[in-house]
Amino acid sequence: MPALPRLPAVLEPAESLESAYRASFSGVSAEPVVEEWAPEQCRFEKASFSGTHFEGTTIVDCVIVESDLANAVFTSSGMRRVSVTGSRLTGLTFAGGMVRDVTFTSSKMDLVNFRASVFKDVAFADCELTKADFAGADLRGAVFTDCTLTAAQFSNAKLSGARFARCALDGIGGLASFAGAQVLPADLHALTELMASALGIQLLKDGEL
Repeated sequence: MPALPRLPAVLEPAESLESAYRASFSGVSAEPVVEEWAPEQCRFEKASFSGTHFEGTTIVDCVIVESDLANAVFTSSGMRRVSVTGSRLTGLTFAGGMVRDVTFTSSKMDLVNFRASVFKDVAFADCELTKADFAGADLRGAVFTDCTLTAAQFSNAKLSGARFARCALDGIGGLASFAGAQVLPADLHALTELMASALGIQLLKDGEL
């Protein structure tokens, strides 16, 4: 299980992102480009980071609640002991990054790009991940629970030990990468249809013979 963010009992309210240490932010927004930002032990609520380009950002021991990160771009960045809840991440790009001890809960994450990122002790719960791109990502041990992964891409991803429970897996790409993954029996139907399609097998309905 992911380790929880380590926050002090009291956080000082702040308005400037430059003071991002042991601080609490409400309704804050970011400039179009943010470089070498390193928030630590912070809480962000209703923050607006939509479309912001973060370069060399490291987020440690932070809580992000009901915030907007749609179409934000993170390059050369990482997250450690972070929780994201009830937030909008549609179209977010976090390619080639490090994501460790992070939980994503009840968030809209369709079209996110996590290509070639490394995930360590990460959990997704009740998230909308339609057309998410995990191609080439290291997801060994990641946990997906009650998530919509329709048409998500897993080509060349590492999924050994990854767990999927009560997830929509229709139309996923990179089926071969699921070797070693753990899936509930009830979730196998979509994978069975995809495997049959890949092998050119036509599935008949009862009474069609």
